[in-house]
Amino acid sequence: MLVCPFTTHHEPAAYRIPIDLPAGDTLRRSWVMVDKLMAIKRERIGAKITALSAQQLDAVEQAMADLLGLDTPDP
Repeated sequence: MLVCPFTTHHEPAAYRIPIDLPAGDTLRRSWVMVDKLMAIKRERIGAKITALSAQQLDAVEQAMADLLGLDTPDP
């Protein structure tokens, strides 16, 4: 399974997608680090933390495709 870790430390970098993660009764600004994509065993996946919006998921998928060279130009 491929996963992207996230961080609460903001660094201007390509392939970082902003998200808000739950932190108690509030949300904390975080970033999906698509540039740190890694493979892990399914057993290591823990409890769900949050869900991305359709727009955020599209941004992550587009960044992954671009990073992996899977982007195909529009006809």
